Amino acid sequence: MINIEWTESLLGLIIVPLPFFIMACLKENSIGGGDIKLIGACGFFLGVKSTVLGCIISLAIAIIFVFISEHA
Repeated sequence: MINIEWTESLLGLIIVPLPFFIMACLKENSIGGGDIKLIGACGFFLGVKSTVLGCIISLAIAIIFVFISEHA
């Protein structure tokens, strides 16, 4: 039912959540372990390219919402 390329999925599982994990280690109370696990699962299911693109799009939407809420 689900066609998974194992190399792309394993790379997505390891590479994509790595920046989130590093940020969690460097700055206390910045991001939780559940967020890192969710990004890892998305990276496994979608692959590296799609997950990184999704992170970029969601960050852009979050920045727009913060900008709008501060200037409203």
